[in-house]
Amino acid sequence: MRTTLRVTTAMTVLAMAVSAFAAEVQLNALECSGKDGVWKDRSINGISCLGIDGTGSSLDGDVWWDAFPGDDGTYNVLLGAVLESDGNSPYELSIAGAIVATGNFPYADGNLNCSGSTYRLEELDLGNHTINNGDKITYWARSVYPCGASHGQYSRFSYIKFVSTGGSVTPPPPPPPPPAAGDLYYEKDGMIVVECESAEYSGDWALETNWAGYSGDGYLRWLGADFFGSPPGSNELVYNVYVCNPGTFVFRYRNYHDWDDHTQHNDHWVSVAGHHFEKTFSHLTNAWNWESTMEGCWCTGEFDLSAGVHTIKIQPRSFDFAIDKLVLYKKGLPLFANREDDPDLAVSPTDAQCEGGGDLTPTVFVSPGEGSTLEMGTTVTLAGTGDNLMWSYDADSDGEGVVGIGSGAEVDFTVPDNITGPMLITIFLNGNGGEASRTFSVVESGGAVDNARRPVRYSIRPRANQIEAVYSVKGAALAKSAITTGSLKAMPAGVVIIRYTDGTVQRLLNGKVLKK
Repeated sequence: MRTTLRVTTAMTVLAMAVSAFAAEVQLNALECSGKDGVWKDRSINGISCLGIDGTGSSLDGDVWWDAFPGDDGTYNVLLGAVLESDGNSPYELSIAGAIVATGNFPYADGNLNCSGSTYRLEELDLGNHTINNGDKITYWARSVYPCGASHGQYSRFSYIKFVSTGGSVTPPPPPPPPPAAGDLYYEKDGMIVVECESAEYSGDWALETNWAGYSGDGYLRWLGADFFGSPPGSNELVYNVYVCNPGTFVFRYRNYHDWDDHTQHNDHWVSVAGHHFEKTFSHLTNAWNWESTMEGCWCTGEFDLSAGVHTIKIQPRSFDFAIDKLVLYKKGLPLFANREDDPDLAVSPTDAQCEGGGDLTPTVFVSPGEGSTLEMGTTVTLAGTGDNLMWSYDADSDGEGVVGIGSGAEVDFTVPDNITGPMLITIFLNGNGGEASRTFSVVESGGAVDNARRPVRYSIRPRANQIEAVYSVKGAALAKSAITTGSLKAMPAGVVIIRYTDGTVQRLLNGKVLKK
């Protein structure tokens, strides 16, 4: 899951340095084809390099070169990394879309030194890899703040060098053996539900029953050190799940923290299906809740998952934060929303089978057709094909979230009459064969306007041309059509989250900026 803005260069011609010797190719960081918005020119001590913007909290993103200019062959890949005293950023290198190398920057002083100020260019050996002329080269990294928000390590790098070897390729690590059937939790009715304490845990994870309202045998609370800068790489909780019907799934975990300041002791690191670890937090206190916001996008994490085995990993971040249960559910599925306050939400089966079996009939959204306009207050017939079809909708501005409509190949649907702001509604169709959705424009019935429902106009004109995305407080992305270069059009009343092209985030309540 990428959560940052991609900023490509205006020029389509690739700028890169190729040595006079055909056996060596060097791609310079400052001459990339494109980069995510978090990357800046952070040259230092005479070293030309890119680095991630310093914001006081971890950010991640890609830098890429559209086409490898060298000949087809096997190359030893060297990363020109700028090592620092106060951090060990994680990184990945991808060739033609496949991750071929991962690791962490070494500390410039050998070990973490929060008072150090060493900057040192060092070539990190990323192994031998087969590369073809024209392959896209992508470098990903994350900034870390192990010494606190005042200073961090920003993943600076100067170049990636490719030295022809004519030799063998570094083989990828063998895939892990499949988990035993009893360790797999199978999707049922579009959901996968797992008790957090079912994982093997050690270290400072504690199984407790002090806070009433938990489910299962108890909940896991982290009683160890904080790991704010980056995932610790240890004390990991692992959950293997099996997706029967591919589609977009939403991740949440049921959590609890009792600190007066809702921004403290409220998060852990979460990775779903091989995606990067994301700080996943909750601002609700003194009650069990499912709020699970991923910092990278300030939204609930959504993941496109194929049928088969996937792994969820959780590593500790904050002392005293407790987790009780986790869920992956199909986007647009109202079943979870209707039961999210139920601590006894049934745990998924582990009997090594998907219901139905055999080939799946694809889920197809038939009508209304693409581009249709719906009138508020009128009733339309929704039609689709597939097995075990379930319909739901989400109108971002009505305050209701995802709402169930009904089940079957055809259902009647009355368009809500309280849609404001972005005049849009998304209708979801879920079935055994996956999911489908369409977003429709909405018009008012008869042209009448209910003044009591008029949205708030958000006055943020000075930076309007720098807006990348807009989200509701529930994490749903609001339409970019709501944004103009001179001003932000009327948006739904309540909390709206604005993400700018420089990676910063701003929250507004009824048009006024909220302080963090």
